[in-house]
Amino acid sequence: MKKILVAIALMCVMTIVCSCGQVKVEKEVSMPIDSEYVVNAEYNSKSMKTIAGNEFVARGDKKTAAYKMIGLGITDTDEIISEREKGKISGFVGDDTCLITYSPQKAIEMMPTEEDYSKMSDEEISECWKKVRKKELDLCAVLIEDVKNSEANERLESTKKDFEHIEKLLEFDDKIFYFVYNDDTSNLELTEDEKQVLDKIIKSYGYIKDNLCIFKAVDEEEGFMHEEGKSVMEGSLSEFTAQTTDEKDVNQEIFKKYDITMVNVWTTWCGYCVEEMKDIQTLYKKIPDNVNIISVCVDGDSEKEIVEEIIKDKGMEFLTIRGNDELKDTFYKYVEAYPTTVFVDQNGNIVGKEQVGVPENGYGELINDALETIGKERSVK
Repeated sequence: MKKILVAIALMCVMTIVCSCGQVKVEKEVSMPIDSEYVVNAEYNSKSMKTIAGNEFVARGDKKTAAYKMIGLGITDTDEIISEREKGKISGFVGDDTCLITYSPQKAIEMMPTEEDYSKMSDEEISECWKKVRKKELDLCAVLIEDVKNSEANERLESTKKDFEHIEKLLEFDDKIFYFVYNDDTSNLELTEDEKQVLDKIIKSYGYIKDNLCIFKAVDEEEGFMHEEGKSVMEGSLSEFTAQTTDEKDVNQEIFKKYDITMVNVWTTWCGYCVEEMKDIQTLYKKIPDNVNIISVCVDGDSEKEIVEEIIKDKGMEFLTIRGNDELKDTFYKYVEAYPTTVFVDQNGNIVGKEQVGVPENGYGELINDALETIGKERSVK
């Protein structure tokens, strides 16, 4: 989604002037400078700067998330986190869009259940969601225009029409970054509490914008692979012990029966994670016998009741493992944002492309890519 024009080899600070203002590009962390936007020459999970020059730590807490492949870090407010945990805030991260949407209770009540899905045709499902969308509000988004990709920009121009306010932030590495938002809630059916919450979120748009972190996006091949067949992620699942949500002991032996196991790493407070579980369950029902899907819930031990509620509500039949200190030390301390999904072979070695965030086109082709990496046939349809 985003990249930043910078000579990474330079150790010095350089300032470039573009049509939407000055952009300060730093190899190392930088101090805020009036009238300049700050961008980062490269990704650093421990310390970067926001466009306003504030400190940004990719793994700091549940408020921050960084998407390496698109070069964007975001910081949520307490209100957004709270509403996300209630299922009222959802998000989408794509190649050129990072979007936050609000769903009032009226919209949630119209959403089809798993039982509804089983009785509806594709056309009926589509019509149902169109009605739901009319009850929702796209709050704000970062849109990234690639000056070299006119086809993608046509789609982006269509997205811009969904927003009342469009602010051009900066240009960097042949990308133009926009912050767009809506602040008119008059067409929504809201309770008094929802009105107050939305008012707080809308008033925090300035904070959200100032705390965007823009860095040089990691090239797909560079970001995923050090060398053919080897993942860039440092963690490993080749040796561990843990418990599942139904109190069963498990270890690396759970991978032995399968050529590839997809491992989805999530937390109960990550709305995007919870939101995608139904889609993962749908995929789980379709995968071939040589492929498996499991999940690791990082806070599964401390939030047992919430995990059980999510598993029941989303109809999750695949194995879910609770996070523990051992898994943290050897595996998920290297995860930089949630959800993150990796693919492991029969020995628990991470192979192929790791996926940070919810993939726009699902996990099927990513599993096939992992199978192909280890010399197996692409078998997920």
